[in-house]
Amino acid sequence: MLLSLVLHTYSMRYFLPAAVMMGTAPTYVLAWGAWRLLSALLPARFYREVDDRLYTIYQSMVLFFFENYTGVQVIIYGDLPKNKENVIYLSNHQCTVDWIIADMLAIRQNALGHVRYVLKDGLKWLPLYGWYFSQHGGVYVKRSAKFNEKEMREKLRTQMKAETSMYLVIFPEGTRYNPEIPKVIADSQLFAEKEGLAILKHVLTPRVKATHVAIDTMKDYLDAVYDVTVAYEGTVDHKGQRKLAPSMTGFHCREKLSAGSARFLPALLAWAAHGVVAAPGWVLPQCWGAGFWGRLCLLSAANLAFPPQHPGLCGKQCLNPRHHTGRARVLGGRG
Repeated sequence: MLLSLVLHTYSMRYFLPAAVMMGTAPTYVLAWGAWRLLSALLPARFYREVDDRLYTIYQSMVLFFFENYTGVQVIIYGDLPKNKENVIYLSNHQCTVDWIIADMLAIRQNALGHVRYVLKDGLKWLPLYGWYFSQHGGVYVKRSAKFNEKEMREKLRTQMKAETSMYLVIFPEGTRYNPEIPKVIADSQLFAEKEGLAILKHVLTPRVKATHVAIDTMKDYLDAVYDVTVAYEGTVDHKGQRKLAPSMTGFHCREKLSAGSARFLPALLAWAAHGVVAAPGWVLPQCWGAGFWGRLCLLSAANLAFPPQHPGLCGKQCLNPRHHTGRARVLGGRG
């Protein structure tokens, strides 16, 4: 009986971080609101600096639970940039933990407070968080014909005019890749077939309108675009079939991740020159979905900003020619 109680308590250990994160959110929003009022007459940069600092404090607490409390092992290969960069972070999307992975990389670059998101419009109704993400510089977008390109460009230009540090996180798939919902995967593959695109196995066909707008609008402001592939241990069975990626609660119930250690391996790749296939309203790379462990290239951003004759050293391309220094842009992966 006692052993059963202990095991049950352990399996519910996500309640503590959930209670702390949700319980402190109102206090955080109140502190932010007070600063917003006090800084109303000050230059925008003063408001933004303190807002980023407050966001860093809150997200550092969140990361404490995901990195220290869970005992998860974080493996990042390669050298992180020493200087802060204005970047767009592009990633595949599998579960609710994906946004935490962006934080794990950002905090190691001293850029946690600069993380901002491009989110689907429905998330703006999340209590407290939904409204604040927009105030922090996030962008809400609608799908397909309802996508408001002008509104997104204006918001990004406002951020650039204020010289806001940008660590813009985008999940171009638009929804999670969930092997337990085969209809979504089938619909994505059907669309790709209809448009003459490669049929992807491990990711959904990306909805790249927001990505294209972000890169096109900020191309003279960015230092880099991070092309990220996240793979979670224990998400492939013995037959090679994909399984559901861990949820936020799954990360706090370690045994749900895998029979072995609770570990994820982010294959973090800098973007390079790849062939781009064009379809009406879409810009897609030929290599998207070409491999699961590090050759998953999301968007050939270089080909959107500069023609192929502007490569950096070592075959890497950079949005801004002045940054063609030849320093290593590959943050990790298996090549």
